[in-house]
Amino acid sequence: MTSEKKYDYIVLGSNGLVGDGAISRFKNSKATVLGINRDNYEGLIGSRCRTFINCNGNSYRFKANQDPKFDWMASVNSVENTFFDFEFDHYVYMSTIDVYNDVSNFEKTLEESTINPKDLNYYSFHKWIAERLVEKYCDNYLILRLGTVVGDKLKKGPIYDLLNTGTVFMSLDSNLSLIDTNQIANFLETYSFERHSEIFNLTGGGPVRLWDLVDELGIEVKFGCDGEPKKYNYMINNEKVKNVLDIPTSKKIGIDYLKRKG
Repeated sequence: MTSEKKYDYIVLGSNGLVGDGAISRFKNSKATVLGINRDNYEGLIGSRCRTFINCNGNSYRFKANQDPKFDWMASVNSVENTFFDFEFDHYVYMSTIDVYNDVSNFEKTLEESTINPKDLNYYSFHKWIAERLVEKYCDNYLILRLGTVVGDKLKKGPIYDLLNTGTVFMSLDSNLSLIDTNQIANFLETYSFERHSEIFNLTGGGPVRLWDLVDELGIEVKFGCDGEPKKYNYMINNEKVKNVLDIPTSKKIGIDYLKRKG
């Protein structure tokens, strides 16, 4: 049974990388926050808040593209359910920079850039669909298209692999776009919903080359893939978000994180 209490924040995906970072920050600021995850979701249906933050959904691109039905349920159906399972004044959805058709071009990754969903892979398409559902069902929303996230509960990805195994699964010439959970929490605390229903690319300025992070660690790396490793090239425009918050470069975010954890 849920209480009649109206929380400042409800965070869905409270055990995950982004959700855990948000909850830690809100608790430090004395805000009232309710964390929801798969274990307690059913018992908390009907909970009320001022701001609902959806950090849930599948984050494994490979699994999404191998099993589209699984990803649809995890990343689309689960979002739709929240509109009817909870009461909120504002809705925040954590999306991804991968919704753009061409992530390698600053001019084509503006928030208002036209996106052709037919050309997206399943992972990106399902995130794009979820964004459209948020726009339809929520009167006052904030959609954050996140870069590759680093933070205290990081459990996967190229930065995690470097720190824990020294193994890479992509070309060292890959350009990555990074954001730290601390910057995400900073943005959530700074943003005013009086701006009313917006989309932001929340990621570091410019790219960081994977080679630069390897140099920072000073380690020998090994490749965990067969054949020529794939080169990723993220060039994400973050000019709009700078109007709300000063965001460091992806290189600084990556190096600062390695210094904290390395």
